[in-house]
Amino acid sequence: MAINVYGKKELEDKEFVIYKAGSDYEEPTGKIKFDKETLELSILKSEEGSLSDRGLFKIASKIKKVYKETGEFPSKVESAS
Repeated sequence: MAINVYGKKELEDKEFVIYKAGSDYEEPTGKIKFDKETLELSILKSEEGSLSDRGLFKIASKIKKVYKETGEFPSKVESAS
């Protein structure tokens, strides 16, 4: 089963970055937060209608990869498998 997950940066300050994330490109319903110093992930809100947070972990992994490659948190990101 293919999974497409999207993330849109909602807020970035000196300490944290928050993304809306989920399988709906137009209106993702999950929310994740990264600590900018440690890259620790927190799930602030699970995606509506989902039985697991697998998609949120998947997009978080993609965000971390882009950050490690570029040194910046992307404004938008997607992951498909």
